[in-house]
Amino acid sequence: ALEYSWNNFFETQPNHTLCEVLLHIEYRMRFWRKWLFFEIRPQIAFREEDDFKPTAGITFALEAVFGKKS
Repeated sequence: ALEYSWNNFFETQPNHTLCEVLLHIEYRMRFWRKWLFFEIRPQIAFREEDDFKPTAGITFALEAVFGKKS
């Protein structure tokens, strides 16, 4: 599966300001067994505290599903 995401984060106190924009693509695949998944999510964040300069990041995840199907 492939997911594209664009998130805007705002602060509402003391006034309404944009504090971060986050863009990421997530790729998720099942591997080795039916119940084992791997995810990779590269991202770019634009934060107000960094004057909205791009900051790259990446997340790796491993997920296992246990239990009987209902």
